[in-house]
Amino acid sequence: MNKNVFSFANAGFGLLLLSYRQRFGVTLPELSSESGIPLSVLEEIELGNLAPDKNVLAILSLYFNENFEFPEDSPANNN
Repeated sequence: MNKNVFSFANAGFGLLLLSYRQRFGVTLPELSSESGIPLSVLEEIELGNLAPDKNVLAILSLYFNENFEFPEDSPANNN
């Protein structure tokens, strides 16, 4: 998993994860327990501080019955 200072892709995926959790009525601790993904990893992903790796994407895709993909990120232009 890739940790970045700020990433639009990380933030976007974090919001997507939050949206799916709300739709399915699943808390982060429940998702962690049922998926085997550590709670701290899920928290960092949802906050946009951590990019999901292929394994996490595969587990979340299976859990939510969705095909999650994570695009290559472009750094923010702070000019």
